[in-house]
Amino acid sequence: MSAFRHEGGMVIAFGKAPKQPDQTVAPMNPEIVENAIAVNNQLLFEQLDSIQSLLQAQLVANQDAMQAQWTRQWSAKQVSYENQLKTMAVRSLRKNTPELAAFVQDMQLSQQQELRYMLNQLWSNWQQVRAEDLKAIENNFVMINQNMELNRRGTEALFKNAFERTVTGE
Repeated sequence: MSAFRHEGGMVIAFGKAPKQPDQTVAPMNPEIVENAIAVNNQLLFEQLDSIQSLLQAQLVANQDAMQAQWTRQWSAKQVSYENQLKTMAVRSLRKNTPELAAFVQDMQLSQQQELRYMLNQLWSNWQQVRAEDLKAIENNFVMINQNMELNRRGTEALFKNAFERTVTGE
């Protein structure tokens, strides 16, 4: 006959006592915990580097696209002005010098206005892309922060559980 405690009561049994499962918790190895934290930090830094490189690549691509668009527009305007100028020069170089001078002056004013317009458009597009990129960066930082908080809570719960097991002697 044997007696043992079980869940706040006493159990009396005849025959051999059942084997109790080993409920001792091995103490946590600080090196393992530090390694787990280091690995977690490394993963977070890798995520941040990946996000940063993607955003940098997007910024460069946007800048290249805007520069290419501006170059195409500028080249098209230059060709148009050159063609108009050649046509007018052939028709009335000697007869219509005042008209040619007025055209050149109008062309210069028009080019200045077009240049201002393109620069304003380039600036506006750059500001818009910059604002969108900053918002994307902010969202990624929020996600990383939330991930770090979840990992911290999980690690805290793991330590708390291990500590409680150690204290209660399970």
